[in-house]
Amino acid sequence: HIFIARRLDLVCTQIIEHAAKGYLYNERVASELINQPKAVDSIVDDFAVEAQNFANSLTQSAAFSAGALAFSLVGTLTGNIFSGIVAALNIVFSFGTMTNVSRYKIRNEEARIIFKEEKMQSVLKGAFSIMDPSTRAKYPVEQNPFIEHLDQQVDSFYKSLDYYDCEDPKEFKLAYKNLKGKINDPDTVLEFQALLTTKFLPDTYHVNSYIQECLVNVYKTCVDMHYLLTQAVDRTSNDAAAKKLFDRLIRFRPKLENSLQRGHTRFGFLKKRKFLHWDIMVCIKFFLGLICFTSKTGSLPGAPISTETRGIVAQTRQLSSLHQNHILRREIRDLDALYWATRESDIA
Repeated sequence: HIFIARRLDLVCTQIIEHAAKGYLYNERVASELINQPKAVDSIVDDFAVEAQNFANSLTQSAAFSAGALAFSLVGTLTGNIFSGIVAALNIVFSFGTMTNVSRYKIRNEEARIIFKEEKMQSVLKGAFSIMDPSTRAKYPVEQNPFIEHLDQQVDSFYKSLDYYDCEDPKEFKLAYKNLKGKINDPDTVLEFQALLTTKFLPDTYHVNSYIQECLVNVYKTCVDMHYLLTQAVDRTSNDAAAKKLFDRLIRFRPKLENSLQRGHTRFGFLKKRKFLHWDIMVCIKFFLGLICFTSKTGSLPGAPISTETRGIVAQTRQLSSLHQNHILRREIRDLDALYWATRESDIA
């Protein structure tokens, strides 16, 4: 056990040293773009320390409370004096406990915001790609997660062109219009990728690396899209289950947005919240979530966001099991992390 612990400590030290060196000496070469792996320092985080401080603070307060009670039960003057001292110290330390609890709650809320901003689209794309092509074609453009993601990146590309006073990208707009018209066709996606790599990136916009970076992001999204649309899954027999999950996720997104606690954090632990996010309301929703049943088939009216999240996780696992658990594995982990972040935030 000691040998394994020392090896783990050495690995963590090497990771931190490598991340610090890459940051200090600018070893992250931006020109690599799509070939560059994710930054090593992205896995160096202090969330575990926040969680440990949260538990340690509660343990410390409980220990001081027990000590004050023990001294008072002695029944002597000396015992009462020590009891008063320990009780007074517990009040002082309780402010630190409240601070650590508030910071822990804010960190979990930040994790929920990150899921909404960065991972929700991936979950939607995963469920959308499992459906039969004829079913996907029935959805309006506004609900197509592939088009939604591409529109955001293409809009960023257009803004960069305006900023650098470039000409109107007529050829790109025509190619992108053709892609949107056949967004569910993998061959069309490949054709658009070929245009990016043979014309727009190396020729039309080769003089500006910032504009190229926007196009690289579009290319990476197309690669991900092509993979999802061509993965070997049975889209016919399980089409209904995939459609139910996708429709539920569409309804879940605005509920998730309304439950997020956005805003500035003051002094590291204070945040102004809406009335529905006050502690008394959170307590009511937490105990309501304990008595609400989780449904794998659909949303429950009036169910708290934690119960709805747990139901979506169960439904996603069920859909994945229909495909021998070969799909939606990353999406299940992200949804599971969202559920526990929601639950830990309510507990805090």
